[in-house]
Amino acid sequence: MFLGIAYYPEHWPKERWPIDARLMHEAHIEAARVGEFAWSRFEPREGQYDFAWLDDAIAVLADAGVKTIMCTPTATPPAWLIHKHPEILPVDANGLTARRFGARRTYCASVPVYHEYTRKIVTAMAEHYGKNPNVIGWQIDNELANVYALGQARCYCDSCRQGFIAWLKGRYASLDALNEAWGTVFWSQEYTDWDQMVLPQRGTAGEGLNPSHVLDYYRYFSDSWADYTRLQADLLRTSVVDQWISTNFAAGLAGDLGRADFALYRGSVWFPCVVDWRKLSESLDFPAWSSHVSGVAASMCADYLRGIREDGRFAVLEGGGTRMRSYQPIAHGAIGLSPFRWRTPLFGAESGVD
Repeated sequence: MFLGIAYYPEHWPKERWPIDARLMHEAHIEAARVGEFAWSRFEPREGQYDFAWLDDAIAVLADAGVKTIMCTPTATPPAWLIHKHPEILPVDANGLTARRFGARRTYCASVPVYHEYTRKIVTAMAEHYGKNPNVIGWQIDNELANVYALGQARCYCDSCRQGFIAWLKGRYASLDALNEAWGTVFWSQEYTDWDQMVLPQRGTAGEGLNPSHVLDYYRYFSDSWADYTRLQADLLRTSVVDQWISTNFAAGLAGDLGRADFALYRGSVWFPCVVDWRKLSESLDFPAWSSHVSGVAASMCADYLRGIREDGRFAVLEGGGTRMRSYQPIAHGAIGLSPFRWRTPLFGAESGVD
């Protein structure tokens, strides 16, 4: 079992790094998880990569006996990318931009141009760090398809619509077969051309949607995240040597809830309701998650992850640092634990979060 910690060296002066590294070693921390929100430092301008600052941080950590868990930074695309390609921003069920620059998770995993930029940054990082003996593993992105961070459960942009149509063509032999399976004769919903396909977005209050349409869109959306996870995993495997690959899944509320509903369901059990963690895990060496819950919710999610693989391997790559939250996954057989975070931030949206 490995013991890690979330660390953001870009937030602190270099003079602080050796102190933190020494204290980590004294606390028996074996690895620091870094880089997950640092795209603007890795690539301050398009095509201009700078890994020197993190090279220095990794060396400082290594000198103190602390290894590194590297993260791909795709959860937070930089300003220059969003300015150039605003079409990567997610769209909510009302057709409005769900997240804008300044938040996190400001992208849709179905947008082809975002795949292009993902390939570039992940390839550059894999080539640079894939054989570094001080890097023990990789975390893909951060909290893929996080319901709370996205502010909604799913995206409804035009790229999602095009991807959904392609997904449906692979699932159904013809539109006639789709119409039969969905029962579109109800309410005159029959399709005669694929271009007529729409996404199951909200209508007026009290207006229902075809449940088969909704269910297939939910399946597509989950598959789109599995494809995006596999894209990054495959890119990493072209360069990494003796480094594991995983990601920190985010549990979602037990229901299709938007951010506005969150306060009303604060006591609800969290569960992976938006994406199929099993399918996303197919391209990983083992599944992992962000354990920011406790009690029955943490127990249920740990049991779920342990059941994904036949060997039961799973880890917590982010989570609360209390003893209760740490002992819970360990008791369920976790092979690794990496609490959040080493130092409380002094600025930004998570000021005061530790």
